[in-house]
Amino acid sequence: MTGKFRNSLEVKQASLSNLSSSRDALLKNLQGIETAFERLEKLPNEIFEKVSQTAASDVVQQVSYAVEKEGGGFASTLDAKGFSPEELSIKQVGRKLHVCGKTEKREEDGEGSYSH
Repeated sequence: MTGKFRNSLEVKQASLSNLSSSRDALLKNLQGIETAFERLEKLPNEIFEKVSQTAASDVVQQVSYAVEKEGGGFASTLDAKGFSPEELSIKQVGRKLHVCGKTEKREEDGEGSYSH
């Protein structure tokens, strides 16, 4: 083989090797995208299930709140009148805070009670 032909052949082999590596990387990225789409398709059902876990007897009310930037973070103030600190729970769900309050009220006659 002549030197020119051998160099040309080596360049083509290197190009094929690079193409193969690029193809493998693209296939891997495509699989990652497919997985992400599968997760996105399931997301509405997951959200519905979480919302459905709220018992029928639970009362969901809108409350007034304020959010302020404080230093490198944020501060939130919620109107939680009627609830003691022990009756409140706060969970972080993704980028949101889920605040729940549950209290039991006794009837004036002392015969019964209800929760909300």
